Amino acid sequence: ADCLYLWLFISVSCPVCTLQLPETGLLLSPRLPDTLMSTHEEAFGAEGLLFQPVEAMRKWKLTYDGAMRLDKGDQLVHVCMNLDWESKLDYFDFDTDMHSIALAKAIAREQWSKEFFKKLEDLHQTHHEQFGKITGTIQIDGFGCHKVTLDSMRDHSFGDHRDWKYFHRYGFHMGTLNDGTSFNIGIVSQSNLLTVLELGYLYTPSGEKHPVKWCGLDLACHGEGGTPPLDYGFEFEAGGKRYFLQCQILASPEFYIGMEWEARIVERLATYTVNGVKGWGISEWHYRHHGGRPEKYANRK
Repeated sequence: ADCLYLWLFISVSCPVCTLQLPETGLLLSPRLPDTLMSTHEEAFGAEGLLFQPVEAMRKWKLTYDGAMRLDKGDQLVHVCMNLDWESKLDYFDFDTDMHSIALAKAIAREQWSKEFFKKLEDLHQTHHEQFGKITGTIQIDGFGCHKVTLDSMRDHSFGDHRDWKYFHRYGFHMGTLNDGTSFNIGIVSQSNLLTVLELGYLYTPSGEKHPVKWCGLDLACHGEGGTPPLDYGFEFEAGGKRYFLQCQILASPEFYIGMEWEARIVERLATYTVNGVKGWGISEWHYRHHGGRPEKYANRK
């Protein structure tokens, strides 16, 4: 069967849909790189994209009915997706499941003060992630209907202060390996809080959940100028085992998040090799953007 790459970046305020098929190439939400859209008042979705909870922490219904733009050129094609997301795995809760050593190292790097710990408390985000499977159909006008079974990861975060301006950079690597291993490994840099935070987790093929103790990716030496690397590797430790991850990038669509385009997201389709085992997934890199939202997008409907 042809290999299908489908990845979705979703929030209530900035839905994004990107899709890649061998015969079509990369398909993008027609508004990209802008992500400010009209949302449903009583649903999780916007402009044809809808997420419906079916069973808490287990099942979601995903649908899309609308246009998508071919990456090479401005041609629009109509796309209908009818998908089900399901997971039997426990979710990873960053409030309770992070490795204590990784968190302690991040806090120990900073200059301590009453104000620092107050800010740490005020800017806290509740965040959880969960790997699962997507099944269903994708109909693309002119390219037929495709039945799909896809590895997937969902994430959800919220807090009193949800502001992308607090992030300087981050680089995450989400993937699934041929042996059933799944993972999300990365580094976050918050210039006003935790300058280096190593975090993530790995699920073994049997479903055991292990937090990342340390990650050897040095953000300062990888893409600090604004261009993420396309072929690189790093080590990390989880569950008492050391891993070496190699990453190669196949495509790098970009978009911006926030009323002022505060965040530039490079959502990269990736292949992985971890301790010799092949895999695939997403490498998501974030950069703080200071250029604002261009005026031409302010009048778009």
